[in-house]
Amino acid sequence: MLEGKLSRKEKEFLEFATSIVNGAFDSAKLHLELLRRMGADDEEIFECVTVVAAFMKNTNFTTGLQLDVPQPEWFAGLAQK
Repeated sequence: MLEGKLSRKEKEFLEFATSIVNGAFDSAKLHLELLRRMGADDEEIFECVTVVAAFMKNTNFTTGLQLDVPQPEWFAGLAQK
């Protein structure tokens, strides 16, 4: 994996979260085991799962209502890069 500003553990949390969102539970189990080996404790894992659940709930809610979510200016700038 490419080196960057995120730590290997932070990247592993992102992989874990992505697996959960995609319903790839075997992959999520693998990433959970890797996180445990990297020293992730129950509190960190619970926080990650809680944040993922909140984002998924909000996304499903706005999709269900077919809301047109306004995009902040900084997001528009990122899309142009």
